[in-house]
Amino acid sequence: MALFQLENKRVKPIYEKTFKKEKDVQQLVENNLTELMNLDFVKTEFAIGKFRLDTLAYNSETASFVIIEYKKTKNESLVDQGYTYLNIMLEQKAAFVLAFNEVFPYEIKAIKDIDWSQSRVVFISPVFSSYQKGAASNPQLPIDLIQVKSFEKNLIEMEEITKTNYIADHKKENLESVNKLNKEIKVYTEEDLISQVSHTKFGR
Repeated sequence: MALFQLENKRVKPIYEKTFKKEKDVQQLVENNLTELMNLDFVKTEFAIGKFRLDTLAYNSETASFVIIEYKKTKNESLVDQGYTYLNIMLEQKAAFVLAFNEVFPYEIKAIKDIDWSQSRVVFISPVFSSYQKGAASNPQLPIDLIQVKSFEKNLIEMEEITKTNYIADHKKENLESVNKLNKEIKVYTEEDLISQVSHTKFGR
């Protein structure tokens, strides 16, 4: 998609600028998390076990945590990384609640107050491979891709890409843990949401 600026009834092209570092993408998102993604910022570089999560965020609408990872170049192992982080979250729920309460004291009183079924991992990058985009047609995976681009005139574009595929190309020995994770994390369909609204509205 080409961008242009209208000036004196003439259009001038606006050219894309390259992010110099992965950290530049991270700082952009963390500093504007509410405006860009409607999420609450919890913690940067959240260390848990032997892993370090780029950004920990919270979705107040779904009462769930969102892990955000940033990539500057194409990476073929995003889904493996995403499921690893989701497993860590479900195994160490208390650590995530504690991190949240350090920023927002007493807003979450217990682990059960979180809807863990709505946990998500979001990968943000200026570019994704054709494999990743093609694999994103599976709507049953709690892993999202967002493409971010920077342009002249301080313009930023963010494009949400549907969820990436995982099981189709995953090793057989890991399928058991994937199935276990999928049982706890649910991707709601439009019919599910309509049903919830109907039950609430009519008290059924």
